[in-house]
Amino acid sequence: MTNVRGVDQTNVVLTASVLDTAGAVLYTTSLDIPLLTADVVDSFFEIPGVYAPELPLGDYSVVYSSTSDPIGGNVFEDELRAAFKVTENLFAKDDNTTNGIRPGTIPASGYAMGSLYTMSAGALDNYEVKTVEFAHFTNPPPNNPLITQIVADISLFRVKDELTDADWASAAWDRAAYQSTSYDWVGTGTFAAPSNATQGQLHQVELTDLNTALPGVALENGAQYIVSAFYADSSRFVFQAVDEDLELAGPGGGIYFLFYTDLWYTGFTDQINAAVMRMYIDLVVTTDEKPLPDSYMNVFPNPAKDVINLGLQLDKATDITVTIADINGRTVYIDDRYGMSNETLTYQIGQLASGTYLARIATKEGTLTKKFIVQK
Repeated sequence: MTNVRGVDQTNVVLTASVLDTAGAVLYTTSLDIPLLTADVVDSFFEIPGVYAPELPLGDYSVVYSSTSDPIGGNVFEDELRAAFKVTENLFAKDDNTTNGIRPGTIPASGYAMGSLYTMSAGALDNYEVKTVEFAHFTNPPPNNPLITQIVADISLFRVKDELTDADWASAAWDRAAYQSTSYDWVGTGTFAAPSNATQGQLHQVELTDLNTALPGVALENGAQYIVSAFYADSSRFVFQAVDEDLELAGPGGGIYFLFYTDLWYTGFTDQINAAVMRMYIDLVVTTDEKPLPDSYMNVFPNPAKDVINLGLQLDKATDITVTIADINGRTVYIDDRYGMSNETLTYQIGQLASGTYLARIATKEGTLTKKFIVQK
């Protein structure tokens, strides 16, 4: 917040609300600030409460508003709206491609652009990333390469735990090398544009684990990851695809993309460019190596069309992770739940194509996986 009035403001109330497209308030929380002095500029205030949207797929918004005591007989209020989407199985910070960007100064060695992601700390199942998806654009030759000539190196970095939110904000981390000492390089892939490539086309690249040399990189609960594309040689003149109409929160005051030229730099929420650098999350295994009792979960209806229900009958209050995935283990939903016993959980599946899918619960004791049919 910034006090733009030039005088102290008293009894400031900062409110955050989640709304649907019809304007209905789904959740609200507020923070009382007794005194906002005249010199407060770009100061950080944390509103209490965490909202995890258990919502159908679609568009929503967060509305931030502030009020205070009148000043000189005038009442001053402010409001800021930020859109968000509930999407399918992509681990992504965009919902489409609107433009392409590249650094203003591009080193001869090339540049990289990527996205920062954080895994849930409470997950009780095991996940991996096998596939990265990204897009880009080029300007016409002769000063730029053809879109069919682009190559890129894809990297997955695991951010070291000692790098805190405060370090991100203050740049107190190793920014000098692409393979930063603040990261562990855990996955790699190579992209070469196909002969029929088009501008802004989404491309998928398979990742190889650098420790095992096998496809797919295991993801750690609570860890942060950077997935990036490095464009070298003539490909360095490419424009990385971005989504310009989403603003996203994140560590360090709102990091949602990073790029590397001479140093690593972070993009924040006032720049409204989210790099189209996506990950697909898969279950490491789809079988039950430590099976839970079959009675713990009933899946209905089966076949299903628009929703699937998981009827839980656990013998005690138990923390669980629910995963809805396709038959190959590619996730649709990952949902951490706490203190579950006899409950019915409902998930929207109207966006899924007809076929066979998996419903799975994981606890500290094991997993239980059942198949269900989506029939349109």
